[in-house]
Amino acid sequence: MWLSAPNDIREKFTKDLQDQDDWIIIGNRKETLDGEYKYCDSNLMKKMLDAKSVFDELDIRDLKEARIRANPYETIGSAFFQNRAAMKMANLDRIYDWLLTGEKPDNVEIKNPMNVEIKNEKCRIATPGKNAGRLSPLFYFADICAGPGGFTEYVLWRKGYYNARGKDDFKLKRFTAASPSYFEPYYGKHNDGDITKPDNITSFEDIVKRGTNNVGVDLVMADGGFCEILSKRLYLCQFLTGLSVLRVKNHDTGSGGKFVCKLFDIFTPFSIGLIYLMYIVFERISIHKPNTSRPANSERYIVCDNPLACYISEVKKYMTKINIELDRFWETKVRDVIEVVPENMIYSDKIFMAYILEHNERTIKRQISYLNKYRIFAQNTGQLDRDQEKLRRECLQYWKIPDVTKKKPYETNESLFAAISRLVKIIDFKELQQKPPAFTKNVLLSGASRMRYAELRMCAITEKELPVLLISTVSRFFPFNII
Repeated sequence: MWLSAPNDIREKFTKDLQDQDDWIIIGNRKETLDGEYKYCDSNLMKKMLDAKSVFDELDIRDLKEARIRANPYETIGSAFFQNRAAMKMANLDRIYDWLLTGEKPDNVEIKNPMNVEIKNEKCRIATPGKNAGRLSPLFYFADICAGPGGFTEYVLWRKGYYNARGKDDFKLKRFTAASPSYFEPYYGKHNDGDITKPDNITSFEDIVKRGTNNVGVDLVMADGGFCEILSKRLYLCQFLTGLSVLRVKNHDTGSGGKFVCKLFDIFTPFSIGLIYLMYIVFERISIHKPNTSRPANSERYIVCDNPLACYISEVKKYMTKINIELDRFWETKVRDVIEVVPENMIYSDKIFMAYILEHNERTIKRQISYLNKYRIFAQNTGQLDRDQEKLRRECLQYWKIPDVTKKKPYETNESLFAAISRLVKIIDFKELQQKPPAFTKNVLLSGASRMRYAELRMCAITEKELPVLLISTVSRFFPFNII
């Protein structure tokens, strides 16, 4: 369900925002949700916190095993993608009628057919698709705080063709559903991927604007965060970065970009205030928990459509101010920013309040139900949700994801030299000696056969010296003398 702010509320809010000097409330730092009952039913909150005691009572292994049997959507897994994040994006994209990837419904199965060819009992492959979008405008997207890259892998696969360094970096080698060559990792001015640093945000904005002719991207996806209280600054900076690089809606560009970000509980005044800022600056927003998000956790996603040009500047300026305030308390962790939008302003917006209360209470009830289900299944080790396989088939069909075998990257006993010999046989190197044709529209429309060298990532470089074969594996290059 979409939520849109009336124009009079937007206008009054931005006027008050320009005049404000005391909206940011500072208080003692909290690390639990105890007492946060302003945006949900207090009895439901207490029941949920009690139900979460299952995590304290059960061994991690027993809890995980019970979850696998109790969650009706568990066997969907990651399908043929590298991880479950890709399937969450597939779920959201379909629920919102392909809004995120901007695909035309008629083209979805042309690009990625649902028909499957069964090679043997362990090998199911998808029927090759056709390029139905070559004449469409270029589609630009940004994936922030989202290593190892499941969101990106899904978008690249669906279209047919900025992250923290370290253990959560993008795992480009694990891309099996699409080519990672269409994706460029960027780590900001400080080269550390820390999205809370203002210089990293502005440098990312600069590189995106330069790469898109100052228009911005069509889609921003953000997957950082792990709990509401401890991820508040990360939420803020993801929202700010999204607003900085998205294409805006105005008379020149027409439709604006889309923003999707993973959240967890949204009970605190700080989180609700951030959502209210997005409610003001976007034409419409929605908060949804997809089936691919495990039902007993607090995970959910905010989806925002069409940033409105006339409100972005003031909201970005205010978000930057909040980030600077948060930075003041980051080291000591004693005081903190508690509130960013006056509560009386939020309470007076009956439409917004009703939406948040309904969403929170519905999500809490479902979470309590599944936490109790986990407890029961942990006590009955032979119990299994018998709808798992049926729901898996129905979901894959609805999301237009073919049920094919997942590739295992780099699973081969073939030696490096044997692989080179096999690849070299594919290409007649005399072809590479010919002068390439002029780069015209006819070249682009001449069929997929001209793209095979790029897909193999092979190139013979020849001058007066002996020719050299370069083979790229994304992270490394291997040179070999051909003669």
